[in-house]
Amino acid sequence: MKARGVITETNLEFQQTSTLDSLGNWNAFVEDTNGGTAGGVTTQTRASNSANEIDTDNVHNDAVADDPINGTWADPVYDAAGNMIKAPKGQGSEPTGLFLIYDAFGHVAGISSTATTDGDFTDAGEVRYVYDALGRRIQKVFAGTATADEDSYYNEGYQELETRRNGSSNPYQQYVWDQRFIDTPIVRYRDVNGHGNSTSTGDGTLEETLYATYDANFNITGLVQENGTFVERYVYTPYGTRTILSSNFASVIGSSAYDWQLGHQGLRLDGETGSYYNRARYLNSSLGVFEQRDPLGTKYQDGMSLYQYLAGRPVSFNDPSGLCPNCQELSDAYDADIARLPQLRAQASAAGVPVTAAQSILDRLGASFQAATDDFSVKTLLAASLTTRVAAVSLPSDPRDPSYRYQMEQYQSLLDSMKDSANDVLAAEKTLNSIKGQLDNAKASFDAAAAEAYILKKALSNMLKLAADDLAAYQACVAAKQGNP
Repeated sequence: MKARGVITETNLEFQQTSTLDSLGNWNAFVEDTNGGTAGGVTTQTRASNSANEIDTDNVHNDAVADDPINGTWADPVYDAAGNMIKAPKGQGSEPTGLFLIYDAFGHVAGISSTATTDGDFTDAGEVRYVYDALGRRIQKVFAGTATADEDSYYNEGYQELETRRNGSSNPYQQYVWDQRFIDTPIVRYRDVNGHGNSTSTGDGTLEETLYATYDANFNITGLVQENGTFVERYVYTPYGTRTILSSNFASVIGSSAYDWQLGHQGLRLDGETGSYYNRARYLNSSLGVFEQRDPLGTKYQDGMSLYQYLAGRPVSFNDPSGLCPNCQELSDAYDADIARLPQLRAQASAAGVPVTAAQSILDRLGASFQAATDDFSVKTLLAASLTTRVAAVSLPSDPRDPSYRYQMEQYQSLLDSMKDSANDVLAAEKTLNSIKGQLDNAKASFDAAAAEAYILKKALSNMLKLAADDLAAYQACVAAKQGNP
């Protein structure tokens, strides 16, 4: 018996690793495809152009020659609008290239196995997609008779409630959904009789009942019958490539025996492409990117690349809309913004108090400085007048002159007045300089208080804008969830 917690495997090899550049583009990918046996490692280097497309240059429609994926997979090709018009088929068929055709609204209108399709989707290997006015995919039409056509019916929350096949009024399958997350099915009912090709319409009885289990990231992990028995298990790479296992995990199964179509994070997995229908666009789990640019344009909800999926964190986020990494994250960000507003408002209001006090001191000192300036000017003029008068005095030269004594006394009095006036000027200048110093300090205090108040008011303004942006982004996600992508 093996001890618990002891790994005895001798070929301890990783399964998969990828590296991303600073813009969120994959630039390397390594995968162990056979459990560590020699020759079972896929190694790639990937190139990205200035639009974050998987390409070695900015020239569209030449990716095959460029070989942006250095490996055996089919190379992506893009049109001028940034739509992937050739993609490797996912879920283990990556060397096969599929060609995507778009309608005027940017929806994937169909799939072809050749680049020379005439667009009528009636040739072998072609599939046509139809969308309603809300942008929801409501129909798949397969060329030929091997695969049944399919019609999808949704509720107002963009959850698929029922599918029918080949134009029948009989349901092929019906879903009941959990309230915890938009893409968590509780149970699926299915008509297992007569829905295998493009001519059968079923018998109208939903004989099969299967319950879904899922992990913390809402990946569907297993199917359970009504008696509690597991019938299939599922495991995924971080970006959603699915492996189907037997009920006891003992063996890998090539395809679901129960036609189970929901997988990574509960998204619809299209068997014809190996890509996930992510409502607003399609996810290529093998490439780890969306096959179309973000319809929100320059919002960059997932990162600096408009093709990036879940901001490069697929085990942390969910994106049921195909528009943003996690609507709940945006909601939480908005709530956090709003929670900070009262504190910022209080700080901004409090910052206005020292500004008002500093302004009051500044006004008082400004008045005092003006008065001191006026006083200094008057005393300076008086001193200048006295100096002029002293210089103009003509003293008698003969002490015997009867007026000599009187004139000398008058002259001395004028000199004393001139000296007193000069002292008054010095005192006025000292007072003026003292008030000027106080005024300079008051100006510095006012400037500091005003700067702090400006910073806080600017922070408040920025927070209000950030809250508005986060709310708009959240509302965009909610609108997409409600069927308005």
